[in-house]
Order: sequence, then structure tokens, then C-alpha cells
Amino acid sequence: MQTDHLDECPLCRRAADLDDDGVPVGRKEYDLYTREDWAALVRLRERQLGRHPDDVHVRLSLAEAHLLGGEPERALELAAQCHRCEPDDPWIEDTLLEALFALGRTEDDYPWPGETPAVHRLDEEFLARLDERLRIEGEPREVGLLFYELCDEAFTPFDLGELLAALRGDARFVTENDDDGPWCAWVRPAEPVDAA
Repeated sequence: MQTDHLDECPLCRRAADLDDDGVPVGRKEYDLYTREDWAALVRLRERQLGRHPDDVHVRLSLAEAHLLGGEPERALELAAQCHRCEPDDPWIEDTLLEALFALGRTEDDYPWPGETPAVHRLDEEFLARLDERLRIEGEPREVGLLFYELCDEAFTPFDLGELLAALRGDARFVTENDDDGPWCAWVRPAEPVDAA
């Protein structure tokens, strides 16, 4: 049974919808994610788009399924349709960027209606800024939480493991607890923080 708050939230409404066999779509999506059955996820979300053809978030979910299924060109097409309807939606912007990067393109390869989105690149300039940031903060940081902060600031086309590998390989940083995986790792500047 759907309640009023579910009717107001497109994502909740979609997850609460029943598929053709009476199983909630959200439960099916969880199962397909767990099994990494991207082709079935695409089919499920295509059925959802057939039921909700004007729902931008359903269309975007289909774009994401195509990304997961290795079809970034189709994902880009769908995300661009969403972006024309809601150009200020950060979820749509990130999906567009994911598709562009999966195709070997960059943020400069899309006609943004306003300012081009900011993108973090795992390069020397980025690592130098990160070193400066950690020195200013003066405390070791959990790499996972730092990664989430970076994602909030700009599109981040690398994952947590890639960030940890770059930190390990750069003499400006010392990582700790990183043998237990990236979520357990901490990072600090290699040199003592200068007293101000």
C-alpha cells in the first residue's frame, strides 16, 4: 500500500511499484544489483519507463542501467534527454559525466547550457591540492570520508581504490591501515605540518 509521502517521491514511488509478476520493483532491482545482472536490470527499467514515460528519474535510472551494462552511448542519449528537462539536477549531471568518461570523452564534449561542471582528475595538480588541504587540516583523515567529500565538490571519475593507490604511490602522503582495504585506510601528510 502506498502512502502520501511515497506518491510525492519519484524514487520511492518507482521502488514501490509492482512489476508484472507482482513483486515490488525495488526488491527486484536489489536482487539484480546483487547478481550484477545488468541486462535484466535494463529490461526491468525499460518496463518501468513504459509505465512512467514522463518520469525523468525513471528515464535516468534506465540510463544508469545501460552504464552498468556497458552501453555508455545509450546511457548518454537517455541522460541527455533527462538533462534537457532538468538541467540543474546533480544526479543527471553525474550520469551524463559518467557516460562521457566511459566513452573516453570529457566534460568539454557536451553542450552544457550553463557553466561546465567541475571535475576532479587524479593528476599532479589534484594531489598537490590534496596535500595542501591535509596540511591545513593538520589531522589524519579517513580515506573513504575524504573521497565522499571530494565527490560532493566535483565529479570524480575515479574510485576509492584508485585514490588510495595514488596516495600510496605519492611520497607526500603516508597511508595507514590500508592493508585492510580502502574503507579502513587513513592518510596524512608525510612531512610534519608547518606551525603557522
